Amino acid sequence: MGTGYLKMSLTTGSGALPVAGAAVTVTDDAGSVLYRLTTNDDGLTDAVKLNAPDASNSLDPNYVGVYYSTYNVKAEAGGFESILVRGVQVYESLTSILPINMIPMEEDMQKPILIEIDVPPPAIVSQAHRHDVPPEMSGMRVLDEVVIPTKIRVQLGPPTATANVVSVTFPDYIKNVCSSEIFPTWPETAIEANIYCQISLALNRIFTEWYPSQGRDFDITNHTAWDQYFIYGRNIYENISLIVDRIFNRYVRREGHKEPYYTEYCDGRQVQCPGLWQWGTVDLANRGFTPIQMLRYYYPNDVQIVETNNIQSVPVSYPGYPLSEGMSGTPVKRIQDQLNRIRVNFPLIPRVNNPVGIFGPDTKNSVSAFQREFSLTADGVVGKTTWNKISFIYVAVKKLAELTGEGIIIGVTRTPPSVTLRLGDRGRNVGILQHVLNYIAEYKPGVPSILMTYSFDNDTRAAVLAFQSLFGLPPDGVVGPTTWTKLYNSYWGIRDYAAGPEVPEPPPFPGTALRLGSSGPAVFQIQTCLNRIATFHPEITRVVVDSSFGPATQTAVTQFQRIHSLTQDGVVGPVTWDRIMEECVTSGPIEPPTPPPNPIPPFPGTLRVGSRGESVRQVQQCLNRVGNSFPSIPRLSEDGIFGNITQGAVIEFQRLFGLVADGIVGPITWGSLMEACASAGGGTTPPPARPPFPGFLISLGAQGAFVSQIQQCLNTVAAVHTSIPRVTVDGVFGAGTRASVIAFQRVAALVPDGIVGDADIIRPTQ
Repeated sequence: MGTGYLKMSLTTGSGALPVAGAAVTVTDDAGSVLYRLTTNDDGLTDAVKLNAPDASNSLDPNYVGVYYSTYNVKAEAGGFESILVRGVQVYESLTSILPINMIPMEEDMQKPILIEIDVPPPAIVSQAHRHDVPPEMSGMRVLDEVVIPTKIRVQLGPPTATANVVSVTFPDYIKNVCSSEIFPTWPETAIEANIYCQISLALNRIFTEWYPSQGRDFDITNHTAWDQYFIYGRNIYENISLIVDRIFNRYVRREGHKEPYYTEYCDGRQVQCPGLWQWGTVDLANRGFTPIQMLRYYYPNDVQIVETNNIQSVPVSYPGYPLSEGMSGTPVKRIQDQLNRIRVNFPLIPRVNNPVGIFGPDTKNSVSAFQREFSLTADGVVGKTTWNKISFIYVAVKKLAELTGEGIIIGVTRTPPSVTLRLGDRGRNVGILQHVLNYIAEYKPGVPSILMTYSFDNDTRAAVLAFQSLFGLPPDGVVGPTTWTKLYNSYWGIRDYAAGPEVPEPPPFPGTALRLGSSGPAVFQIQTCLNRIATFHPEITRVVVDSSFGPATQTAVTQFQRIHSLTQDGVVGPVTWDRIMEECVTSGPIEPPTPPPNPIPPFPGTLRVGSRGESVRQVQQCLNRVGNSFPSIPRLSEDGIFGNITQGAVIEFQRLFGLVADGIVGPITWGSLMEACASAGGGTTPPPARPPFPGFLISLGAQGAFVSQIQQCLNTVAAVHTSIPRVTVDGVFGAGTRASVIAFQRVAALVPDGIVGDADIIRPTQ
């Protein structure tokens, strides 16, 4: 009898949030308590020693007996369901890792339920691969290119059965499959050859869309007669984890072919097949065969191992060389920023104190801590494996923060909507439903993620059905009061119990592009950030932080855009804004003071209906600023176009300030407006946010919240423009609403077709 090791990793939110302070109990099969442990701030326990049989047992294909020891692990934490995993397998001399996905309790639950998971023996012992239905490429849908998906959807049962479907990250799926299929004690080259087969078989299913093309809502099953073994909730092995992290984006294909090869395999002892024999790889490894030689031994001689960098969860590909102490440049800066963001969730990773793109001792310490946290070789060097792992975790933690922020923006309250939603519905309530489902999906693998389309499409219905099945509701795909209540209890249970640390997110795009002549707090933020970025990008010119977008700021913006392969127009639109803020925010909070009053700019010449340019934009900005104190001045789109609505705002300003109300900006009106604008100092009341365009045209016959929003705004605009008829706010797009829309379109110089598209969205107080 030898010794093996076991450690637990407790996380939630797709691995992006550790569960600290959880109680973990390890017992033997007789129920005797062996260890009582508590997870640290990063959700980890110490590795504990446990008895395990001689490792040589699992290296002999003729041995019949005990290959490993089994133990039971129970995890408990406040606000989470309790998890009991029975049959955790421990081998001599190896470290077994039990990743436990902690599931938040529902908001209305008083005490946790116990979720029980049984780990069966590996397939090499208990499951004979038959592969009764080998795939045929003809008639199947085929993707354009091989992609490593962010997550793979696994049906926990045969293809034709009604079974749960779970979504797991692709590397975690392969680690689970390998740990479930073979023995981790085998030679490394044998394990690697088997992993190539497991990756390629899974990618073949994804590339050919084998199951979705048959109308199924999963990518692969866990049944060995059709696919490969996957045991949800089981333990994995440290040596297997390291190999998978190194090669998960490599696969087998035949020379001259694009698609991953369908790498059929079997154990080779209970069942023989025309593909790879798993036990046979042990013999070949002992004879000195490499993984590719093993593959060519069992498959055609022209098979090859290829690598794809098309990895959905890695936003920027590995630079092609390892990063280590003493190096500098943009890749180092990217890693530093990502580690500093990750450490907010995993506090035992030390901060990089000076993230300016120079790989110093503090960066090495942070990298080493990250590697220890995620069971990588802790050498402080960012090779491809570490780069990809940092990218995976960074994307995961950012997604949780974005979902939380999105919920605030979209207005998810404690009370669910009172409407019933079904296939074909559209509007804001559908958007709320999709957001809530996506938030839950990050914490409960049985619920799939979907696109935010504001349209109740087939994917949304599939997610609703999955949620209803998971929570024991009648699976009808309709969101009525009972389903709404269950959705909100789950959503707010996550928000209350499992929400991550408060992370200051980058300031949101101000809504209007910043360019030459712009001024105000948003310009101050851009200038501050550009100067911070210039400390590690000397090719960016530092600017005076004066809240005024002058030629120097324009030059710095253009230089930033060139470095980041953006359109080099010197204008800060949404894409440039987000990229600047992403680079800037990890350096510290951005707190712009109220900018000092700007001197009154010189009169540019008479402005009237039909005028265009930066001077018109300046008039519009100032009218909006003054309008914070004088609500009767309609709010304007700062687009630099002097249209009828801008004329109406000028007339109202002139009336309020005792000027000739002719709607023309001459020298007197210009001077009065600029003085009032400077005195306003940016105002204290922010402009109302423009509601997001729902993504579809709103026309005669439409119903719902978006129609009500349009009707309310039409009535507000009608108070200024009497040619626009007022309408009843009933959420129904009838003939009266259409007539009012046409009148608005004429006033705003839009195509008067009576249909509300993106260009027709009406500002709330315009």
